[in-house]
Amino acid sequence: MQRWLINPFISRPEHSQFILLVAVAIILANGLLIVFGPDARSVQTSYAFDSFMIGPLIVDATKTFAGAASLLSRQRCLHSFVSPGSARRSEPAPTTTPARRLSASMSRVYMR
Repeated sequence: MQRWLINPFISRPEHSQFILLVAVAIILANGLLIVFGPDARSVQTSYAFDSFMIGPLIVDATKTFAGAASLLSRQRCLHSFVSPGSARRSEPAPTTTPARRLSASMSRVYMR
């Protein structure tokens, strides 16, 4: 696509390049709609309708797991950042990850 479609537009004005790429995006999006259809599909999980009771509160399992995964990914991003002047220290890997501890504590709450 680069060779046959985009390279001939390199020497043209920027608005022509922009219109070309918008047209390519529209064609790709509509082609994918034709192939896969317009209906959104969700992933079926074993815990889709599970919930936890914590005292008087009922907590949805799917949202809890998604929130925990989001927090863990943010934590990993923050820990992987190293400033240019600092040296990276190698630390031993923890035996249990926060996700496993959270999952274990939730399963204990759920099983009661």
